[in-house]
Amino acid sequence: MGDLFQALGQGEQARQAFQRSLDIAERLAAAEPDRADYQRDLSVSYERMGDLFKALGQGEQARQAFQRSLDIRERLAAAEPDRADAAWDLVVSLYKVAQIDEDHNRELLSRALTILRRLYAAGSLYPNQVQAMEQLEEMLGAAEDGA
Repeated sequence: MGDLFQALGQGEQARQAFQRSLDIAERLAAAEPDRADYQRDLSVSYERMGDLFKALGQGEQARQAFQRSLDIRERLAAAEPDRADAAWDLVVSLYKVAQIDEDHNRELLSRALTILRRLYAAGSLYPNQVQAMEQLEEMLGAAEDGA
């Protein structure tokens, strides 16, 4: 419902729908903190809130939501380092936080690129993910050229 409200330009209704989803995910994750699927669902809920806050121009709230998602995804990826899906989720979170956190942008993007290169070497990336890696390499290369 949050996506629908957001697409219709109804930001407050979208926020309420995403908040309800986040509340449910928080309760489930708190009730069973060792369930990786509940933790991932919680990270997705924070990410969705961050996307909405960013779209509404609420940068600090977006940064906080993205950071909470990133914190969870770092734990999940560390707990299961061979899971490509957990690593990809971590890359997405690093990228989203980097878009908001200008002070740490390059560091976050470099971390994301390192993970992508590891996944690529293991043959664990889909073609669109390989494209993302190449675009990230170009972005970081362009930043170095401009420095």
